[in-house]
Amino acid sequence: MSGTVVSATEGRATVQANRSEVVVVWGPAVEIVRLGSLDRKKIKVGACVLALPQRGDGVQGQDFSAGLVRVLASSGRCQGAQGGADGQDGRDPGGSVTMDGPGVVGAVTEVSGTTLVVRPSSGPSESLVTVTTTSQTRYTSAATQDAAPAGTTIEAGDCLTAYGAASPSGEGVRATRLRVSDPGPGRCPEVSVS
Repeated sequence: MSGTVVSATEGRATVQANRSEVVVVWGPAVEIVRLGSLDRKKIKVGACVLALPQRGDGVQGQDFSAGLVRVLASSGRCQGAQGGADGQDGRDPGGSVTMDGPGVVGAVTEVSGTTLVVRPSSGPSESLVTVTTTSQTRYTSAATQDAAPAGTTIEAGDCLTAYGAASPSGEGVRATRLRVSDPGPGRCPEVSVS
């Protein structure tokens, strides 16, 4: 799940996602990575990207305005299948890129003005998704990630993506990996617990 951190303490954060608050908890061994920002102009045809809608809404496979565009690889194969994102930033241990829910993961086939045309890594090869970028869109890159030093804090206002399983109570997430970034010029993308 992804959203804006409302409050945070050691090993626990409350995150606003899709008009509800979700509690995220993690242990001392959980990896925390702070994502670096990326210039929009560095996204080229052939890049493998993950794009999420501005407000976490939308339907998989349909055109949308992006709240977040993350470059997973600057070139090369961008393969995958539907399902939850396991492993690093939407990659499973075998290197496939996966996506479940609104948004798209795939290869950029065209860059024109404020739009990116993406060929999804799963689904029919002829189905293209047009992703419109705005002044509110944030850009990050797997290549600009820096592992957070031990003791790095997560603070209110940060954008947080938590990977893991829903807690037994169903009210939160027990994270196995965390990605944190500054909100940039717009709001954080919101993706609720599935």
